[in-house]
Amino acid sequence: MLTLLHDIPSAAALVAVLRLHALAEQGVAVAFVGLDLRGFDVSLPATLDVLEDFDRNADAARSLGIEVARPRRVPPTVAAHAVQAVAERHGRGAAWRLAVYRHHWAAGGDVADADQLVALAATIGLPSDEVAVAATSRRVHAALRRDWQTWRARGVGGVPVLVADGGTLLSADQCDADLLALASL
Repeated sequence: MLTLLHDIPSAAALVAVLRLHALAEQGVAVAFVGLDLRGFDVSLPATLDVLEDFDRNADAARSLGIEVARPRRVPPTVAAHAVQAVAERHGRGAAWRLAVYRHHWAAGGDVADADQLVALAATIGLPSDEVAVAATSRRVHAALRRDWQTWRARGVGGVPVLVADGGTLLSADQCDADLLALASL
């Protein structure tokens, strides 16, 4: 099994999510873990590393089906990742990931805004009441941040990161043949 650690404002993570979704649709066992390591509850201006990430990955994202716009801000994503848990419980995890990445990258939506997340979740059939609680609950957000500290303690300082069975941390920028080989370990 492969596990992808990803976060919405990362163009490299967008590409990794799209590539691994395609493999999952072919039957490869892939788990997706949303991870916001910044820890801020405010949107920040896009930094040079965020813009470089965009420049390196924009063409790949477009070739995989999502038209991306150059980012101006980096939003906190804890609320969107909390909604991911709701989506997983309802068997809509993949649909949520694709919807929220498109919302951020193609539509310029605010993935930190609870009202936008509730509306977006409704488009894929998630219950608005559960989504609203997940998107706004300080308790839920604090639990996620505690989980994310475990990844930090293991050495994860950014995304995307691929975790191969056995816990080995790898770059997510692997060719498809290597991803398939890693998944079969």
